[in-house]
Amino acid sequence: MPKVAALDSNVPVLDVSTLGLVIRASTYEQETAVTVVGALGVIGLFLAAVGLYGVISYTVVRRTREIGIRMALGAQYREAMALILWQGVRLTTIGTGVGLIGALATTRLLEKSLYGSARTTR
Repeated sequence: MPKVAALDSNVPVLDVSTLGLVIRASTYEQETAVTVVGALGVIGLFLAAVGLYGVISYTVVRRTREIGIRMALGAQYREAMALILWQGVRLTTIGTGVGLIGALATTRLLEKSLYGSARTTR
């Protein structure tokens, strides 16, 4: 492999680094942004899970008497659990649906403002 001095001795070599370091330096901002957005997504998911737990817990506490009466009248443990779980599934499904609709709308808005991200039809 020829050396720079052998090619042209008048050219000063000021900054020597590997191609990997050059690539890493050029993508540092994007990597940082992706890391921050990912971390915020994980925090949001955690907060949503805690919120869902709180809402279901509050609902169960408010309906403790009703569940007790149902069990006293012959309802099985499974049926009471199914009632509670169905409420959680219903809340989760509604929240997921609203979130997906919001994400699609936001994606369409961001697509217009980011260069080179518009969909192409073939």
